[in-house]
Amino acid sequence: MAKKNKDKNKIIKKMTKILFMVKKNKNYSFKEKIIHFNDVNNFLFNVG
Repeated sequence: MAKKNKDKNKIIKKMTKILFMVKKNKNYSFKEKIIHFNDVNNFLFNVG
């Protein structure tokens, strides 16, 4: 159980980092953003 939470936290941190990158970098493509969101949502759904 602890490992799952650790993984979840790692993903959330990565996600936050990506969001900040997106805010700073306007060249970051919309499609890439959507892909990252889907990955994270799927991960959280499966783990949760």
